[in-house]
Amino acid sequence: MFDMLLWFAVVMVLFAVGDVVAKLTKARISSVFATLMLFLILFVAGVLPADIIEKAEAAMDQKKAEELEQKLRSWEAGEEEAAAIADRMEELGFLNDAAYAAQVVRYYSAKGYGERKLRDELYRRGIPRELWDEALEGAADPSAAIEEFLRKKWRGTLPDDPRELKKASDALARRGYSWSDIVEGLRRYGAEAESDE
Repeated sequence: MFDMLLWFAVVMVLFAVGDVVAKLTKARISSVFATLMLFLILFVAGVLPADIIEKAEAAMDQKKAEELEQKLRSWEAGEEEAAAIADRMEELGFLNDAAYAAQVVRYYSAKGYGERKLRDELYRRGIPRELWDEALEGAADPSAAIEEFLRKKWRGTLPDDPRELKKASDALARRGYSWSDIVEGLRRYGAEAESDE
């Protein structure tokens, strides 16, 4: 646990040094270039481990405080120590339930899931319900995802068999789309769904 935070601090210091170099040279040397050169020199010299970025990202990922505490305890941190670290990370802005909820919605929405499935995922991850509506505003438009699903499933041609329409509508329902969105998507694709709500 301490190792993860140490590498996070090292990465942050290297970026700060890069910013200082950029300021001192009046941006003749960019902060990104200076930071990359520092990383390169320290990697070649063997000072930094090859997976430092992954270790730093583990500390920076948007997560719930509860998940971080659980992870810290799995790394043999004490109960109080884990809670104190999670509280401090929250104070620093690294833990933010609203940002985490928005991240979860964007991720699963981009994978083609509908609102019901997104709500299930928010519930499964223990995100407070008062944050759901705001996070769900960032979900992708269901009509585009439904059309893409149908296009891939049917390869551009409408099936003749009504059982294929039923299979597609059932699959969309399992992905968390509402019946009204499914019917509208089928209609746009040129199919009519049987009304079996």
